[in-house]
Amino acid sequence: MTITLKQQHGFSLIEMIVVIAIVATLSFFAAPALKNYIVRSKVVETMGSATGLQTMIANQISETESVTGSGLSITAPSSLGKYTASFSVSADGVISITTTSDAGAILYTLTPSYDPTLQQTTWTCAVANNSYNDLVPTQCRV
Repeated sequence: MTITLKQQHGFSLIEMIVVIAIVATLSFFAAPALKNYIVRSKVVETMGSATGLQTMIANQISETESVTGSGLSITAPSSLGKYTASFSVSADGVISITTTSDAGAILYTLTPSYDPTLQQTTWTCAVANNSYNDLVPTQCRV
């Protein structure tokens, strides 16, 4: 007399529960990091949309060889992209940008400085509040 066993297919209930628990744990830790990554990419996009404005200010600085008054005679665009809630340019060329709420509602500044020896304009980025450090690129962190 021979006994034949049926071959089982599929997963047991315990195996499925273990897999669900692992996926839930990974999701719990990955969701905040993913959210920060998405906000950071939107902030970077607003910085990229400000390059035209930076170029206009840098050209003005090159002509006068001074940061003073570099923001006065430029024609600023009406907007800087879909993640920019508002922006302004000071008389000395400092660009202040506030991102939209889905981009973290972050206020940061782009400040020009001029080196007459190298005849070069460099930009410094800084956020208004260090609680936003995780949401901005490393060069903007305070």
